[in-house]
Amino acid sequence: MSCPYSGKTRALYVEGKAMEVFACELEHIRGKDAPAPRQTRLCATDKERIHYAAELLILDLLHPPNLTELAGKVGMSRSRFYINFKNVFGHSPMDYLRTHRLQFARQLLRQGSHNVSEAAFAAGFTNLSYFSKAFTAEFGLSPRQIR
Repeated sequence: MSCPYSGKTRALYVEGKAMEVFACELEHIRGKDAPAPRQTRLCATDKERIHYAAELLILDLLHPPNLTELAGKVGMSRSRFYINFKNVFGHSPMDYLRTHRLQFARQLLRQGSHNVSEAAFAAGFTNLSYFSKAFTAEFGLSPRQIR
């Protein structure tokens, strides 16, 4: 740190800078102005493993593997897997699964081969009210409007 002052003015300047650092640390400890979560860089192999896990996740929409199973299949801890998945796809594994379930249900409804409840259950939803709310939030139309 360079200081343009000398004597007592320099002492006040240094004390002020120390107080500024102290205030920043206190705010950080209290959670205000905390730095954004660190994005980790993934090597190509880890990215491939995450993409493989995503394929496994949507392979069986009715009985998808849980996070622990997915993490184990790609050789990562549960927490590392979750962080890496979110870094690669921009959202959690369960959000990824929900989005694919909704897209599959929309496809069934557009084909006209299923009514709303059949499409919801075929896509892995067990609660029709939740399905309808999630569908409307995702696509801006209710399932009945798509059909």
